Amino acid sequence: MLTLLLIEILFMLLAGLFTMGVLPWLRGFPPAWPLFLVGVLMTLSFIALYALANLGGKRMSTRLRLGLGAAAYLGAFWSDILLATGMIYRGDGLPPRAGYLLLGPALLGLVLPAVAALRAKPGARGSAAATAFYMYALPMVVIRYPLVWMVRVNPWAQMIAMQTGAFYLFLRGLLRIFRPTSAEGNEQAGPLVPRSVPDRIVGLVEATTRRSARPFATRPDGSLDQQAISITCRPEDLSGVSQRLREALGDQPFLVEKGVEEKGKVELVIRPATTNQAKDA
Repeated sequence: MLTLLLIEILFMLLAGLFTMGVLPWLRGFPPAWPLFLVGVLMTLSFIALYALANLGGKRMSTRLRLGLGAAAYLGAFWSDILLATGMIYRGDGLPPRAGYLLLGPALLGLVLPAVAALRAKPGARGSAAATAFYMYALPMVVIRYPLVWMVRVNPWAQMIAMQTGAFYLFLRGLLRIFRPTSAEGNEQAGPLVPRSVPDRIVGLVEATTRRSARPFATRPDGSLDQQAISITCRPEDLSGVSQRLREALGDQPFLVEKGVEEKGKVELVIRPATTNQAKDA
């Protein structure tokens, strides 16, 4: 978790430097220090959008990710592509700097799937490309409409939102391709939160119960047991939720137990089974 936090902070700083130095240069202006803070603050929104897209895409099929990615891509960049095509068709030309401002974010969205496909194993190239496409395009369409629309009175703010968003999402996409975290499907990566229950089991628990798992359970004396995770539910729901969890876990070596009851809620505790417990189960 600390490593991921440091990486996001680094990306925020890089985005701030990009907003401060590169964007004014593309417009023919000197660096503007106040834009550094603007870029950093905007990136906070981009981080949240990326996280939501990752969460929503976990249980999607490759076709659905590709379809949503294509729809989002067209929604985010269709007007830019039409404008650039019209300028070229009329013979107006497209200078390199203006061309990047107009088409750069759209081109970055095509580079990522290509890199992901080349990086992946032969049998997984389609899935890797679809995921990279989806993870870039979906946040960008949200940036294009709600975020850019909110600052429509300021052309500079509109440009910063699109360009800095594309810059951050491109860097984040490259990191996902070359060093994915456990939250991004890499089971060999270490857990984001240190705990005895792997992230894949935590994800299974949360997907099955539609509840957030806490990285601890509560002992009868009120102390925290960090060798387990827990969810809370109403006492009348306990039986059904625990049954669904046991069915979802199958023969995996994890126990589902009733925990303490407090304030009208009861804990359902999920912990690794010992060797003897696994054999008895």
